[in-house]
Amino acid sequence: MTVVQSYLTTRLGRRILGGMGDARGTSTRTAPLLVLSFLVALLTDPFAVSAATVNFTRGAATAQKFGVHEIVLTGNGSVTNPFDTDATVTFTPPSGAAQAKTVKAFYDGGKTWRARVYVTESGSWQWTSSSSADAGLDGKTGSFQAVHSSLRGMIKRHPSNAKALITDDGQWFPLIIDWGAELFNRSKANWRQFVRDAAKMGVNVIIADASGDVEGADPTTVDPWLGVGSVDHTRYDLAQFQTVDARAIWIFDNYPEMYLEWVLLSVSSYGGDGSGWMALPVAIRQNTMRYMIARWAAFPNLMWLNSLGDIDYAKPISASYARDVGTFFAANDPWRHNFSVRGFREMLFPFTRASDLAWVGRVSLQDTWGIKASIIHRYEHVPLPVSLADQYQEGYTPTPFVNARYFYRWSYWAWLLSGGSACHGGYYVTDPPYSTSGYTGLDSVPYIWRYFKDRNIDLGLFRPDPGLMSDYRPGAATTNDAESMEVMRRGETELIAYHPNYSVGDGPRAAPDSNVAAGMRLDLRSFPGTYQVEWYRPHDGVAQTAGTVSGGAVRTLTSPWVGYDVVLRLLVADSPAPRARR
Repeated sequence: MTVVQSYLTTRLGRRILGGMGDARGTSTRTAPLLVLSFLVALLTDPFAVSAATVNFTRGAATAQKFGVHEIVLTGNGSVTNPFDTDATVTFTPPSGAAQAKTVKAFYDGGKTWRARVYVTESGSWQWTSSSSADAGLDGKTGSFQAVHSSLRGMIKRHPSNAKALITDDGQWFPLIIDWGAELFNRSKANWRQFVRDAAKMGVNVIIADASGDVEGADPTTVDPWLGVGSVDHTRYDLAQFQTVDARAIWIFDNYPEMYLEWVLLSVSSYGGDGSGWMALPVAIRQNTMRYMIARWAAFPNLMWLNSLGDIDYAKPISASYARDVGTFFAANDPWRHNFSVRGFREMLFPFTRASDLAWVGRVSLQDTWGIKASIIHRYEHVPLPVSLADQYQEGYTPTPFVNARYFYRWSYWAWLLSGGSACHGGYYVTDPPYSTSGYTGLDSVPYIWRYFKDRNIDLGLFRPDPGLMSDYRPGAATTNDAESMEVMRRGETELIAYHPNYSVGDGPRAAPDSNVAAGMRLDLRSFPGTYQVEWYRPHDGVAQTAGTVSGGAVRTLTSPWVGYDVVLRLLVADSPAPRARR
């Protein structure tokens, strides 16, 4: 089967062909041309969605389930401060008023107010507006239709595992993260190529700063309000908000499976520790957050992260800043997107007490060299997913990498198979598109998501059990330490293990052992069955089956390849055989 044939049999491929000649107005005469143009695009960008796909819809257009729909209202924009105009819109889904959402309509310049809803159901939706301040915004009504789609929807907690994530369509969602801090910077011309490159490499989450600039910049240029130098805290920087909107809509329409860790506030704007934010009047802080929620919360492809700058949790003012923003978003975001904050490098995440679990959706960590996922095990008792939000980036590191491709591959696999997620990053000041960067850290990432998708594996059904595995490589110059190898199990049915097979495992100097094959000793005494054996080479996606192994004892297994890190899968023998791919 060719790449094109294989792709067109997937969910996304069927979606593209199924959209030809639909209600969007594409005729059957033009469909072949669209198919041809799509196939040409596919050869260069296999993760792109047809340009005919619209996941962000407006007005009377047909919406997509798990998409975003917007209605536009016309009000009196000549008032002293239109940002002060209070107006709401209630969206009622087909299931009835019990599931209705009332959202704030936000001012967007001129005489325009907008209101957005996350479309959670297919069928007929109704909406009505209300405003005691502006007759033009009051008592307006309308409706729109929503159709079933293959969108994944919002990220939420896994129903079977508090430490894992799924999307609203019920699929397990691994966070495969890349840094794109300047994605929303107004001066960034190559932002589309950055997204395209990340998607091609298998990244499904980009960390992006909604303020549009990087930490350490002039604080007057990276806050959400209007003005430079003399800031008006009652008005918002529409140019930046509209830039974020336009790019987020483009990403959602063209790469709907690309999610964003949406950085709300650059801490550099607020005294470096949040003190500037906390010094603002409560009304200013809350109105600012309400405006952000009104504009952005309807997007399903986001998680909140506050903030981009490093927060010193040891300072009481910093902890107050984190809780002030987090608790407000938890109480006022209609759809309760997953929320977290990021602190200093190697700092423990302190927001794990019972009261914090009401607003924290994941533990977000920053490490120096997160290659072994060592710090994740400190949070085994915390009922939250754990994410590595930052480590030294490939383009910004005090010590050059010996083998960046291997380093980041090891980091991704170690974190995934310990129940978490890891990240890559270029240079946060410039964020070059991967194809122009000369980096190699993402070269093995396509084989990560392919591994789990091809085998229909839901890691949310697995639990880490690192004590099952130890190094067994006769003749190896170095013994791989226990914390470098990760194992997860699904009861007594399935086991997945990662062995880094390193000769040097020290941060940026990490390199695989080119002289030996990875070997491991597995304690299968609690696995009573007979298991099919499959080896996987995460460097390039080569898989090889290797017969069966009996449980009930300690077994040693050796990889068929010399010089590579490996993934081992054991699956009970009466389950469907694993598929080998090259």
